[in-house]
Amino acid sequence: MAWRNMARRKARSLLTIFGVAIGIAAIVFLMSLMGGLEAQLTSIVERGEADLIILQKESTDLMLSRLRESEAQRLIQVSGVKEVSSVLLVVTKVEDYPFFIVNGLRVGEFTIDHFDVAEGRKLTKEDKGKILLGKKVASHLKKGLGDEIKLLGDEYEIVGIYETGIRLEDYGGVIPLNEAQETFDLNGFVSFIEVRVEDIRRLSEVKAAISRELSNVDVDVPKEVASKQEDLQLIRGATSMVSLVSILFGAIIITNTMIMSIYERTREIGILRALGWKKRTVLTMILKETVLIALTGGLIGIAIALIGIQYLEKIALTPLPAQISIGHLILGILAAVSLGLLGGLYPAVRATRMDPIKALGHEV
Repeated sequence: MAWRNMARRKARSLLTIFGVAIGIAAIVFLMSLMGGLEAQLTSIVERGEADLIILQKESTDLMLSRLRESEAQRLIQVSGVKEVSSVLLVVTKVEDYPFFIVNGLRVGEFTIDHFDVAEGRKLTKEDKGKILLGKKVASHLKKGLGDEIKLLGDEYEIVGIYETGIRLEDYGGVIPLNEAQETFDLNGFVSFIEVRVEDIRRLSEVKAAISRELSNVDVDVPKEVASKQEDLQLIRGATSMVSLVSILFGAIIITNTMIMSIYERTREIGILRALGWKKRTVLTMILKETVLIALTGGLIGIAIALIGIQYLEKIALTPLPAQISIGHLILGILAAVSLGLLGGLYPAVRATRMDPIKALGHEV
């Protein structure tokens, strides 16, 4: 019966389903983008199996954090610290690619070992004007071994091409830390410092010792650092806002559709009541219809989101990742069902309050 009632006014039902689908697609897409970005940021700060990350105090962006390089030397003296690795992250434009992420790393420290070279060779301490290029950006720029790229006017020869599986890294490059500092006029500064501890069981103790030694820094485990990033918080805020607006907008559309449907079916509902249908049965019938409409729209919306995620890289020239999970799909379906119940509640209650005698005499 619910399917038949949906099919009575095909155009109206399709428009309602389409409106719900767009809202659910936006919710699932943004949730996937948020999940993917968090996973990528976590992978970046965990690379090299770092146990702790040292950032500029109250910094909420890895790219904007600035620490003095000398802090790394003080860290190595802290009891329980095994080794440290300094990292300078900078975003710049390379030819027509605007989001090239430069990793300034010191050869010999553990972070640079994370970049497995698939073609060519690794950087050495004697290298000057050399760069390792991510496979994805190398493909986009059509660059290979021996080619050169310019970073703010400074030329770097490509001696190796790496692939880490982290999009934010594979759309960037690696150069020696001192050259990155010179090229980007950041002499003596790094973005953050990765720390390995001697005994993971003493992690809290080492963290407290670092905080005492360096009062102008924030110390945290990699996953917590990733979750606090400003970009991620902005996407979370946008996701919450879009979700709220989508559910309210979808509920209004469904409410309007069902009110019109009930008005046109007043006499039919009167007949059903006269035949012995209880108010609860009428209420259930209307809610089933609204949930069915919302669920159909939700499934279509999820399909749209999946297609959007698949073609994200081709549609937008950006390294931003999107990662779909079963949890996102379940949340999308739950949002659709909630939307259907919210939008159908008022029309359903209104239908149960009809006087069967007056309803039988109603004509549209």
